[in-house]
Amino acid sequence: MERSKSFGDSIGIPYELGSDASGDIRRLYDVQRIFGLGTSRVTYVIDAEGMIRGAFHNEFQMASHVRNALRTLESIQPQ
Repeated sequence: MERSKSFGDSIGIPYELGSDASGDIRRLYDVQRIFGLGTSRVTYVIDAEGMIRGAFHNEFQMASHVRNALRTLESIQPQ
């Protein structure tokens, strides 16, 4: 979790980030690794009530992945 916090801080993300080093969450959500190798990059945006508001999975276009996740976060922020 410290690496996620450091990463978020370094690029100015004002949201809490999480990580799944053990792979437990990946298995619960049935996220497959590409070709069974490496790390699968999936971002879930979960609101304050625990509802998944967006899921983004893009191994090769991370800028698009991040933009879409941030757009979803911004759309659920209280006004």
